[in-house]
Amino acid sequence: MSSAAGDGQRSLRSDFVVNLVGNIGYAAAQWVMLLVLVRLGSPAMVGEYSLGLAIGAPVVMFTNLRLAYLLASDASRARPFTSYFSLRLAANAVAFVAIMLWATIGGYRGSTWLVIVFVGIAKLAEALSDITFGYLSLRLRFRAMALSLALRGWGTVILMLVLRLLDVPLVGIAGALAAWWWLAFWLVDLRLVRNASIGDDPALAPPAGLLALIRSFRLDAALLELAWQAVPLGVVALSLSLAASIPRLTIARVLGADAVGYFSALAYVMVAGRMIAVALGTPTLPRLGRFVAAADRAAFLRTVATVVAFGLALGVAGVVASLLVGRLALTIVYGPDYAAWSEVLTLLLVASGLGYAATFLEDALLAMRRLVAQGVLLVVTLGVIAVACATLIPMHGLRGAAWALVIGACVELSGAALLFWRAMSSWPSPEAIVLRATAIPPSVG
Repeated sequence: MSSAAGDGQRSLRSDFVVNLVGNIGYAAAQWVMLLVLVRLGSPAMVGEYSLGLAIGAPVVMFTNLRLAYLLASDASRARPFTSYFSLRLAANAVAFVAIMLWATIGGYRGSTWLVIVFVGIAKLAEALSDITFGYLSLRLRFRAMALSLALRGWGTVILMLVLRLLDVPLVGIAGALAAWWWLAFWLVDLRLVRNASIGDDPALAPPAGLLALIRSFRLDAALLELAWQAVPLGVVALSLSLAASIPRLTIARVLGADAVGYFSALAYVMVAGRMIAVALGTPTLPRLGRFVAAADRAAFLRTVATVVAFGLALGVAGVVASLLVGRLALTIVYGPDYAAWSEVLTLLLVASGLGYAATFLEDALLAMRRLVAQGVLLVVTLGVIAVACATLIPMHGLRGAAWALVIGACVELSGAALLFWRAMSSWPSPEAIVLRATAIPPSVG
């Protein structure tokens, strides 16, 4: 057991590095995509593309229901891949209708309407790739995930660059983007899933492909059970999105657009730390699921303690760096006007460190299928952030916004720690995990 655990820890470090490199590469590709539009396009083109993302991304984020996380931690294989894929297809249909309605009711017309729809269709393909990533995570195939991200990201960069050099309008670029992401899902991601399959799902057996998965779709009680189980994770995703938006919306209402610009630029510094935390959390989650399925309490606790300590250490490192060179870094990166806000940067990094630790504890709760409690915690945290923003921003400006996020992070971490302690006090058996995952709620069936 100890040897296996040691191997697991070594592979966790290896998967962390692979995942981090893949995420950094994909983030760089997304930045270059935007740069292509900025350099070879126009501000209006950038604005229309950003509008498409602003409408499509939150809709798809909520309808995703974080199914990939649920699948990645399903080490007991309570449900086959096709169940998760079927629910993602149904959710995509709902998301597509919502995006169409939003674009139409919002009064967008002509090319702008088409750009919004095409970007939304691309996000739906990304959602299908996301569920394949959940399966690849379950099988610990992180190199395959990094390969897929590289092909999709940098393939899009090349495509956008060529089309802009040919002076193709944004509508054509958005349509080509959607087509490429669907092709990447079909030709790359599905193949990777089939290669990773261990024969536990007939629909994944070669030469089965997308049509076989679509034919496996069943709108039945099992699908409704999975949807019911995943709803709290949809609430979590929506709460996280709103928690990032509420400070900016309150700042815009109270202090104006310029203050939003300052705060957004400072908050963007948190992206680097968040990327590192996500890179560790992604390979950690399926391992936690395996420990729960095997009832290996010691390995589970050891892994959770390791990643939580890593999250806190990452936050401390950011805070120390901000105290030492924050003012200088802000001056170099953004200009002297931003140097006066170094205290806000430090507070944001405090909130980040607490948030990283809370996120890792929430991953542990997810592995133990404590989903409803996690959803309630994130809603409570969102409410605390909203009240704190409404109270502190009018009195303290941007510092008040940063303190609101610190308070929210403290509530989230404290709540996650309490829920984790209660969950560990009734450590479940593998059979209990399977029964909890497949239980039919009273209102279903």
